[in-house]
Amino acid sequence: MSLLGVAVATALEHSYGEGWESAAKNVLGVALLVCGLAFLVKALVQPRLTGAGIALLAGTVAVVRALRRGAAARAPVDPVEEAAGS
Repeated sequence: MSLLGVAVATALEHSYGEGWESAAKNVLGVALLVCGLAFLVKALVQPRLTGAGIALLAGTVAVVRALRRGAAARAPVDPVEEAAGS
């Protein structure tokens, strides 16, 4: 990924000249502010569960419980015990 970043930076510098970095900084700053505000709004706004939402949540909980029971039945292997030979 870092090589891709270097390639993109080089291509932008060749295309737009030396001033592309200040524009990129402004775009990044705006994107960070928007994402930060969206995260704040998400944290402050609590969703209301409707009947369909509660049913979906109950179905999800049932699936997780079934998966846990299946995992417990398979008796997970402890890598430390396996390495010790017990």
